[in-house]
Amino acid sequence: MLTAITASARTHWTCDAHAFQYDMTAYVQLTDGGFPLTDYSDYEIAAFVGDECRGVAQIVDAVKPYGLIRIRSNEVSGEIVIFKVYRYSTNEEFVIDDVSIEFVSQGIEGLPSTPLLLNLPYDYLKGDVNGDNYVDVYDVTNMIDYILGRDVDPFVVVNADLNGDGHIDVADVVPLIALILNIN
Repeated sequence: MLTAITASARTHWTCDAHAFQYDMTAYVQLTDGGFPLTDYSDYEIAAFVGDECRGVAQIVDAVKPYGLIRIRSNEVSGEIVIFKVYRYSTNEEFVIDDVSIEFVSQGIEGLPSTPLLLNLPYDYLKGDVNGDNYVDVYDVTNMIDYILGRDVDPFVVVNADLNGDGHIDVADVVPLIALILNIN
């Protein structure tokens, strides 16, 4: 299988690789609402220590696209690296709050087959289990299919736990129907 690394003509962040002595590699993948992104054209991913950019991702176009970041440092190890994402269409920067790594010279975090997941901030719409931005009978059928173990794609797990118990089961169907019928 052939893959290609795509370089963006536009860049929001830059990193002077020659200003640093050590580097490591991270493989990352963006998710939005729990779904892996397949189109990175509106996004740029970068690694930071504090407010200093330490590497900008190159996107690898593969069956499952991911970002390849060479992260730079002048310390052999110990610095905490965070990730930020820039969305060109909305001119927004997002700090990925749930993922940080420790810099280790020549280290590797993630792999192309199992990259670190960087979850974009997501506006939850409780009950919208199929991710179409509506809460309707299609969400009920998708939830029932999911509970019965049938393949449901897409299925937004965070929107499906209506009773908040951490499980998706029959106890979530009744509140979903009540939500659709606007019953309190």
